[in-house]
Amino acid sequence: MPESNRGLLACKGMNTRLLTILLASICSLAACDKTDKPHEGPEQEQEHGHKHVFELVKGVQITDCTDGYRDCYRCKDCGLYVEDEEGKVSIGYQDLYNAWCQDPDKGKLLAPDDFLCFTAEEAGSTISIVFGETHGASSGDPYSDYYKPSLSYSRDMEIWEPFKIQETVVELKNVGDRIYLRGLNTKITKGPAEVKFSMTGKISASGSVMSILDDRGVLRKAPAASLRYLFKDCTSLVSAPNLPATELEERCYWEMFAGCTGLIEAPELPATVLADFCYRGMFKDCTGLITCPELPATDLETACYGGMFEGCTGLTHGPELPATNLEEGCYGDMFAGCTGLVVCPELPVTTLKGGCYGGMFRDCTGLISCPELPATTLMKACYGGMFEGCTGLTHGPELPATNLEEGCYDAMFLGCTNLIEAPELPATDIPRGCYRFMFKDCTSLRTAPYLPALDLAEECYQCMFLGCHELDSVKAMFLDASPEYLEDWLLYTAEKGTFMKNPAAVWDRQSAGVPEGWEITDAS
Repeated sequence: MPESNRGLLACKGMNTRLLTILLASICSLAACDKTDKPHEGPEQEQEHGHKHVFELVKGVQITDCTDGYRDCYRCKDCGLYVEDEEGKVSIGYQDLYNAWCQDPDKGKLLAPDDFLCFTAEEAGSTISIVFGETHGASSGDPYSDYYKPSLSYSRDMEIWEPFKIQETVVELKNVGDRIYLRGLNTKITKGPAEVKFSMTGKISASGSVMSILDDRGVLRKAPAASLRYLFKDCTSLVSAPNLPATELEERCYWEMFAGCTGLIEAPELPATVLADFCYRGMFKDCTGLITCPELPATDLETACYGGMFEGCTGLTHGPELPATNLEEGCYGDMFAGCTGLVVCPELPVTTLKGGCYGGMFRDCTGLISCPELPATTLMKACYGGMFEGCTGLTHGPELPATNLEEGCYDAMFLGCTNLIEAPELPATDIPRGCYRFMFKDCTSLRTAPYLPALDLAEECYQCMFLGCHELDSVKAMFLDASPEYLEDWLLYTAEKGTFMKNPAAVWDRQSAGVPEGWEITDAS
């Protein structure tokens, strides 16, 4: 029993019942309830009525045979383990401490250059971490189930302080002032609300971003969704940190730098093992970006590069794309809206996957030529909207494939208003929707490509030449026709023109959708 309590028992004349109540109250205040949430440091002392008294737990040195771990501290009264003597970085109680000790390379401290570092390029710059947009929150408070990453920062690599979401704002008063960040997290954003850095002024990042996931230097891969949105809309960011992970998991870098308009150079991306959506929208709307990083991976995954550089209007050249094994949507919208792009990367793959090039160069208005497209094995919607809105194109690429799939060329050149020559379309066996909207609103096109197919499929030519005001010549060999195959396919074309048909055709003008002012003749 504490001395103070013994003193109370010795007080003469005190009512015994009152003394009992008072003693119970004091003991209750002194108790440390381990079922409550873990201590996070001194700020919780009053909540538990308990002031931690920490003692050193000596670390074990790493050897060839043992993992080792760093020094830590234990509260003598309640048994809480923490990483620092001030109790600001909690480890947890005995079971968590045991797991902490058993982690490989626990004792390996990162070198200063390995920590994520922010440096002021402008006096008075600030850094905080905040909630951003919410995604998929059905009702109620979207922050009710949010995740608080465990982060600390230091100005000198000696004193570490908590870096708390929605609370901590670090000011870098002078140009050259810097802070280092560390943490031990499975991911930064978890749940419906974006968790991301917020910055003012002008700030450069350096060091490894991995230090906020694992400050021990053990982690070699970027876990699923671990860093998504991290710098989203940080218009003050002028340089990116290192991304050393060589193995990625799904959505790990999703929109990581989206909206970073001050970023002019992308970080190196050494990973060769990709995952679904891993780079999705990573540099979306980075309008200051002028070069792309190398993309060395040869085996792609679903939508892995989807929208990666969408809206990067400062890009003029795309990176080399050495991949030989594609996946669904792997390049979907990759350069959509890159209005400054004038040189496309080569696309030598001959076996495609569903939607793999879908919208890849959509609205690239500065593009004046297309890459070669040698593929002979197509899949559903593989070229869908690939050059949609590319108003600088005058000629399309050769399309040698004869075995088509549903929607494979859907809207491929839609809105290419300067296209004067369409590619040949040699396929004779055509599936549903294969040419749907393919040349819609190509207002400079005068002659349609020869269409040799005898039998049509549902929606195969739907709106194919809709809005091609100059188009006045079509040669098509289909034998029979119905509206579900040819809906509006020649609507709003030239008032007068020539339609060359198969002499054996059994359709009439209305069922084939041939404009009233056009002459219908037998093809030779």
